[in-house]
Parts: sequence; structure tokens; C-alpha cells
Amino acid sequence: VNILVCQAIRAGFGDKRLVARVNSTANSAAFEQAKIEVMSPPQATATILENIVLRPSLFNFLSNGMGEE
Repeated sequence: VNILVCQAIRAGFGDKRLVARVNSTANSAAFEQAKIEVMSPPQATATILENIVLRPSLFNFLSNGMGEE
């Protein structure tokens, strides 16, 4: 359904940047072929966890409001 909505939006509004949430990474290729950026919650979670492990100081900096008091 998401890809159909994105295609309808593109047809109505032209070549705008489109980002869609995909539930299964198996569907990502179809979106990418249609030039629709994808956001996958499982992939985003994995990336965040990887960064927490590999770059803890950067994660702490960002999670603490980028140094704001």
C-alpha cells in the first residue's frame, strides 16, 4: 500500500523527495527502484544499537542534547 500511495503522490505533485516506512526489508528494492527513499524501523534500530556500541561518546553527546545544559 505504501508504494501505491507514494506513486500517486509523485504523479500528483511531481518529482518531490519521498520517504516511506517499510515493514520488511524485502520490500525495499521495489521502493528504491521507484526512487522512493525507505526507512525501516528494524534497520534503524540496528543502526542505533551499532552506534551505541561502536561510538558511545557520540551517542552520549547526542542523547544529552548536544552539550546543551
